Amino acid sequence: MPAVLSRPARALYALAGVCFAAFFSLAVLLSVVYSRIPFYAVHPAVLAGFAVLAAGVLWLGRTLFLRLPALSPRMEWAVGGGALAVWWCVQLAAAWCLEVRPTETWDFGVVFSAARTLAEGDRVTGDYFTLFPNNIPLCLVLAAFMRVFGTGMLPALVLDTLAVNLSVLFAWRTLRRLAGQAAGLCGLGVCLCLAPLVLYGPIVYTDTLSMPFVCGAARLWAWAREGGARRRLAGLVLAGAVCAAGAWLKMTAAILLAAVVLDAVLGLPGRQKLLAAGAAAAFALVYLPLSLLAANSVLAGDPDAAVPHSHWVMMGLSGDGGYNDDDYQLTLASAPDKAGRDAFARGEILRRVEEMGPAGLAQHLAAKLSYTWGDGTCYAPMKLDIAPVRATPLQGYCIQGLPHTGRTVYVSTGLQLALLGFAVWGAVRGIRRRDYRPAFVQMAVLGLGLFLLVWEARSRYIVSFLPLAALCGVWGLWPASRPKAGL
Repeated sequence: MPAVLSRPARALYALAGVCFAAFFSLAVLLSVVYSRIPFYAVHPAVLAGFAVLAAGVLWLGRTLFLRLPALSPRMEWAVGGGALAVWWCVQLAAAWCLEVRPTETWDFGVVFSAARTLAEGDRVTGDYFTLFPNNIPLCLVLAAFMRVFGTGMLPALVLDTLAVNLSVLFAWRTLRRLAGQAAGLCGLGVCLCLAPLVLYGPIVYTDTLSMPFVCGAARLWAWAREGGARRRLAGLVLAGAVCAAGAWLKMTAAILLAAVVLDAVLGLPGRQKLLAAGAAAAFALVYLPLSLLAANSVLAGDPDAAVPHSHWVMMGLSGDGGYNDDDYQLTLASAPDKAGRDAFARGEILRRVEEMGPAGLAQHLAAKLSYTWGDGTCYAPMKLDIAPVRATPLQGYCIQGLPHTGRTVYVSTGLQLALLGFAVWGAVRGIRRRDYRPAFVQMAVLGLGLFLLVWEARSRYIVSFLPLAALCGVWGLWPASRPKAGL
């Protein structure tokens, strides 16, 4: 990166930092005083107490990690790799205890069952993939996996937990690149404490399987941006390709690429800004063939019969902004084709916004912000309550309505809010010190938050970015250091 950033670049980095700090300050505040967790009623004072307690524990952990002696690269990998290996065993055990049947009453069950049918050489029936072609890529990937490793649930649980492990590894190495060895290991330890990264082990879906692509692209750019022009170009091209594969599974992965491209345009010197085009080109060259593969697969139906994208914006204007079956039925009944449904949804969006008025819309967005970011379990207790395979003691802490789930909610949400609070401080400190090293990660997490204010949203939708959000929190927790090369 250049030794001196231009004034417009500094201003735009500062603007991004201000927006990040304002957005997540509001998210933390609303999550405490206006909690919208759908399956458990928290007490604001108790939740605030857990958040403060979590902040204190994080500060203590920071102190301990700062006192660690410098480790050789081999020892560092032994410590980090060993921690991930032990954690993987914990994940697998938890996934077995919390395993759910892939019943066709929810998206995971429909897609998993269809993949199993394809892997066994049978024909998938029904109109699910005609209505929701966005889930065709996941079904194709799972079917290919099952042809090799079998159609049982155990191989799928191994795949899912490995995907999460790989994501945490990428987040660890990204933070290590940005802030040093001790900070990286501290970030690794924090990620291992995030409840959703364990609770989503039994749910083999896009939230977890797209996560390695998001975190992997961040790792690539963190590595490339400190090198010369060739390394930067290689990193941008690889990040674009990785984001394309992730976006094929879950489109929000493209938000990470947008943040990387913006960081390159703002931070690279002179003509090197043009290297950002390499990321966009790589994204297109990978994403288009993958899209054609899905569109021409045996699962593809009539594209004119699909549910339009505007439907999810319309649904995001109902209640707290989550899934609404009445809206789904309303869209299907409005017209027999995609164009007609799109016209209806657009009209309904305008009607709802006008009906709310400025005050009503602000109240709706406040509820949606709390609903999305104020649940440290990321909606898992509701998902794990759908057709559990076996009864285990762990379920008492992880499934809605059971005796000890409230403890998990308070601890996990307190930790998440503490991390978001430290992330806010990290953004403010970066503006004051003109230290924009983690700016691309902050912009990606902010981009996801803004997107979910518009789209249909649940706390589940932040799972794929959760290691990067934790990275932002640990960056704010960590003592300030002198930026390299003017960053």
